Amino acid sequence: MERSKLSKDSLVVSAMCFGFGAFLAWTLMSDHPGPAKASIEWPAWVQAVGSVLAILAAIGIAMWQRQVERADRKVANASAAKSLGVVVLREVRELRMRLLKAPNKVREPFHETQGMPIPNIAIPQALWDVAPALHTLGRPSDAVTSALFHLQEARELAQGGLLWGEHSAQYIRHMTQALDACDLAIEQLRATLGGAG
Repeated sequence: MERSKLSKDSLVVSAMCFGFGAFLAWTLMSDHPGPAKASIEWPAWVQAVGSVLAILAAIGIAMWQRQVERADRKVANASAAKSLGVVVLREVRELRMRLLKAPNKVREPFHETQGMPIPNIAIPQALWDVAPALHTLGRPSDAVTSALFHLQEARELAQGGLLWGEHSAQYIRHMTQALDACDLAIEQLRATLGGAG
């Protein structure tokens, strides 16, 4: 449950209400001139009070409209994030399958003088396409970004399709972390999408 915060508008309306109340109390408590003068001034007072009420109503309506717009924007953003989450979940599952299917010859660091051929595991294009919007997913975005980062780092170590012995330990670490990040992203996306209905 969200805690409501006092906004600047709320403080302005409160100050205006206090001022109006003080003014009204002063008007009612002060000595007024006789009936002849009062009959001339009361229409002006009624107009002044009406003007203040109209201003307060306008401020209240503006505040209400702003709250409605914020709520609508929040619903639209949540809906867009959910749609994006469905696409990202599919693509992260595809990336995970590519990582698992890749012939993983490198299980332990090696010290060969010749490079070991390593297949290039392609990152699904759809993940690159939505990467700038991943932050809208919330928590799962960190895991997806981590998977992309570690796979990209592993690919950099095996440039030209060859992995040299001095990079083997780093390569294994990045590939393992990419797979772990995929698993975490899938878990978090499923939880987010399941709880977003």
